[in-house]
Order: sequence, then structure tokens, then C-alpha cells
Amino acid sequence: MSSNLATVLGCLTNGPASRAELARNTGLTKATVSSLVGELVALGLVRDTPDSVRGPTGRPATLVSVSGDHTAAIGLEVNVDYLAAGAVDLEGRLTHDRLVPADCGRASPTSTIGRLASMGAAVSRALSTEQRRLVGVVVAVPGLVSQPDGRVLTAPNLGWSEVALHDQLTDLMARRGVEIDADRIWVDNEANLAALAHVRAMRQQSIRSFLVVSGGVGVGAGVVSDGKLFRGSHGFGGELGHFVVEPGGRRCRCGNHGCLETIAGETSLRRLAGPRRRVDAPWLDAVAHRARSGDGRVLSGLGRVGQALAVALSAAVNLLDPEAIVLGGCFAALAPWLEPTLRDSLG
Repeated sequence: MSSNLATVLGCLTNGPASRAELARNTGLTKATVSSLVGELVALGLVRDTPDSVRGPTGRPATLVSVSGDHTAAIGLEVNVDYLAAGAVDLEGRLTHDRLVPADCGRASPTSTIGRLASMGAAVSRALSTEQRRLVGVVVAVPGLVSQPDGRVLTAPNLGWSEVALHDQLTDLMARRGVEIDADRIWVDNEANLAALAHVRAMRQQSIRSFLVVSGGVGVGAGVVSDGKLFRGSHGFGGELGHFVVEPGGRRCRCGNHGCLETIAGETSLRRLAGPRRRVDAPWLDAVAHRARSGDGRVLSGLGRVGQALAVALSAAVNLLDPEAIVLGGCFAALAPWLEPTLRDSLG
């Protein structure tokens, strides 16, 4: 796709617009925009809407919007205790969604990647049946990922080190009949991808610098500065989970003691749910229910989690000066009990 086509399409991801508005927003001429919109319509990426907008003079202008009817991308996720696969169309609608319990922390990388490839291939076949064109695959993983080769350098909670995830997945999906170029398969840290997913929504609130703190077995942070993902000089920015909040505390899988994830990670949070539950059981619902019921043990535990998060986030705020902090993953469900401590600590 040409850069001008991508520019026009990018503008439309912010919402419907008239051709005149697109010309003003892109700096292109009206004639050029009309030609580009025609190409995008032919590609099935945009469509004219029934809506129109009236300008100060002349007849009402027809609005153009993105169309999710013909294209979709696949999202895959590797986590410690599950694998997930889904598809999202160009309008941001989740059209397929599947999560399966999996002990990825004990399984070999080869076995895990094989299962992930099979799930991705199943979604691809479903898209083909619906006559939707597959335009990309994005893979989220809880670890440090080398760019642009998609190699997982280390993922302590998975026990992975130097795993060529991109290359292995590309090969296995091709063997399963998925026709997509290797450069359209992207592997990244799950917190980074969560941050990128928030960029558009935050832009609509005029927020350009923020943190997304994602709670899972590990604790990750995606850092967005001036509307762009901050990766650091080596691509490993945002490793909040291994910020030491309790020196001499419990040993973390990374080898240090007292890391944030030893207190605020999913392993600790699950203990608040009560008796041991299956991997696929709604343990978060149980924790939230006990908290709402005033369970002292749970409220005390969540208070400790909030304090540990506050210590780490205070340092991050002082260093990065973000406009907002977004709680994601299991932290989102527990936000009513975490936010008071965070607000008191962060001001």
C-alpha cells in the first residue's frame, strides 16, 4: 500500500470523515483524496456511509468510514497458563475469540508454538470461509522480544530463553496452510501491545503520554510518550514487574528478590480467591466477590498489592511524567480496591 493510501486510511481510523476533511487533515489535494478513497473502496477497506455532513456552503458531503467487511488480522497470545487466538476486523470488532488453558510454563517452547500455530490456522480458515482477507498476525508474549526478528530473548515466567518465536511460528503456520508473508507476522511484548492498543482511545482524550500497567503472572508496563511507544535503547523499556519493591523479599523467577510481580503478580493474587481452583476457573470473580463482601484477608491482601504497585509507579511517574496510568489485565478487574491507594500515593 502506498504511503498516501496509508495516510488516508490512518485518518479514517479516528472516525468517519468527508473527503474535504481528509484533504485538510492530510494536506493532500481534494482530487488526490478522492482518487485515493476510490482505490480504498475498490480494495474493500473503506465505504461511503449513509451519513452526511453539511458545510457552510454547497450540498452536504458524504462521509467515508473504514470497512471491516473484507479484511481482518489475527491476534495470538502466549501466557503462562493459557493460549489465546482471535481475529479483529478493520473497525476494531472482535470476530473470533478462543482461549484454552495451557501449562506453558512447563511445556517446551516447540510444543507451545505448535499449539499456537494450530489455533492461528483455525482462525485463518474461518476468515477464509467468511471471505475475509488476512492482512497480518500479531503475537503477544510475556517476555523481552528482539525487534524486528521477533526472537524471545527471555521470558522468565515461561522458562524461555533465545526462542525464535517469529521464525518457528511463520514456518508452522505455513505448513498448516496459512498464506501470509513473514513480514506481516509481528511478535512483541504483551504490555507493549496493550499500550499500542490504547493509543487511539487516549488520543481522542488528548492524552499522548501514558503508561499501561498489565497484571498477569508477571507485571508489564507499556510506555507511550508523545503518542509513540517507548522501547528504550535496546527495546526492553517497561519492565516494571522486576522493579524491586521489597528488598530481601520473596525470590522472583528472574533471580532477584522482592520484585513487584512477587507481590502483585497473578500467582499471589490467586491465593486471595480461597481454595485452589482450576486454571480456567474465574478466580478474579472470586477475589472481587470476597472484596465486595468485606473479607478482611482479601482486603488486606489487595491493600498490600496496591502499596507495592504504588512504590513502583511512583518511581515511574517521577521518571516519565505521564499524563495518565491505565490499569490492565487482572488489575483492571481489581481497580476499585487498588485505585484509592494509588491515588493517595501518586497524588
